[in-house]
Amino acid sequence: MKVSLLYGRRKLSVDLPEERVGGILEKREMPYLDDPWSALMRSLKNPIASPPLEEISKGRKNACIVISDNTRPVPNELLLKGILEILKKNVPRIKILIANGLHKELNEDQIKELVGEDIFENFEILNHNALKNEELAYIGDTPRGIPIYINKNYIESDLRILTGLVEPHFMAGYSGGRKSICPGISGYETVKFFHSPMLLESPKADNCVVEGNPLHEEATYIARKVGVDFIVNVAIDSEKRVSGIFAGDLEKAWYEAVKYVSKYSEVPLSEKYDIVLTTNGG
Repeated sequence: MKVSLLYGRRKLSVDLPEERVGGILEKREMPYLDDPWSALMRSLKNPIASPPLEEISKGRKNACIVISDNTRPVPNELLLKGILEILKKNVPRIKILIANGLHKELNEDQIKELVGEDIFENFEILNHNALKNEELAYIGDTPRGIPIYINKNYIESDLRILTGLVEPHFMAGYSGGRKSICPGISGYETVKFFHSPMLLESPKADNCVVEGNPLHEEATYIARKVGVDFIVNVAIDSEKRVSGIFAGDLEKAWYEAVKYVSKYSEVPLSEKYDIVLTTNGG
């Protein structure tokens, strides 16, 4: 039996003995948006549990937009174009901060691919580097004792916006939302504890588990502590097409995205299997 798995930018064909295969588990296919640009602008004007972005941006002097790096298939150029169209009317200085976490910094060519030529040429785009202590601000500790170090460019901004992708995450339940802050723009000392056995040994630190998940709790605490004015998160289908856009309040908009994504990502099993062969979706 030949099975096709999403792998890298292509598909990987795996040949398995048919008598050993208990079944092929597939999630429900998400619908995708025919006009993601219009959907984005509607979301920015009519956000979830938040005033419109244009209203929030009035009177602000220095905005920081956090985006995912190239390890996440986020439609950054689309999201940035919509956000920037609104912000440039009201905010004199705008920075775009790449949430690299502990990943290496992106070079110029990678940044151009990430945000598009026009945005690259016209806006200040910065790499987060978790190892550069001089670029980090200490904010305090979490109740579990995790020291909070956050990129100064974000802390020193008076309008703080997060973008990202919501999908199942093998440790934090679901990605997106608060994870743009931790680990996205956190310092090494923060991420070291965030990815430590202290949190990971919990049975709740797992795919699709939010309630009681210590990684979710810590990341949410940190995001609340440092402050988030607005988020724009997306859901994408298996072909990386935009399926949903969720803008607004840090937690309420994110939970709406989780509720939507879970309908398509969580598939019940009738029995347990010895081996499950899968990929991270390409």
